[in-house]
Parts: sequence; structure tokens; C-alpha cells
Amino acid sequence: MNSCRNDGTQTEGWTYEVGPDEPYSVAVVSAVADAAGVDPLELPELLCDAVAVDAMESMFSDRRPATVGTVQLSFSFCGYSVLVSAGTVELFERESRGE
Repeated sequence: MNSCRNDGTQTEGWTYEVGPDEPYSVAVVSAVADAAGVDPLELPELLCDAVAVDAMESMFSDRRPATVGTVQLSFSFCGYSVLVSAGTVELFERESRGE
């Protein structure tokens, strides 16, 4: 399992590398749980309430290098702004997080 790391940007942010066979939905939930310091089952929100999970998986099903950086998806989930791109999930804390 990968873990988040603070990427050193001006705002509090984390980068999560998606594993080669890891579903993006699992990567997003794992990244947010790691950043929040909680078990994924303890997150206060369901991913399917924040984004169309099937559509997200479909957008990033082609992991060829030519697609890297060409497709991005952003949404809010559990107090974080989430930016998904080929192979990466980036998280940024929103100003006011609802706990």
C-alpha cells in the first residue's frame, strides 16, 4: 500500500502514487484516509456521494504513458480537494474542513 507524503507546496498537500493494478477509487479513499489519519472505513463520507466512481475508473482505465497529464478530474471529498490524474491522486486541504 502506498502512503501520502506532504509534497511541500504552499498549501497543505499530499501526493499518492496509484499502484499499477490499484483501482482509482481505492487510491482516493486510501489517500484521504492516510491524510486524515483515520481508517478508510471511518471516513465521514462515501466516495460515491462525491464523484461518479464508475466514470472515474473509466477515465483512467488507460494507463499508457501517452495519457499521463492529459486527463484530470477534480472534486471535493471529506474536507479535501482531490485532483486525480494518470497514476496520481493529489490532495489539498480546503479552508474549512467539516469533521
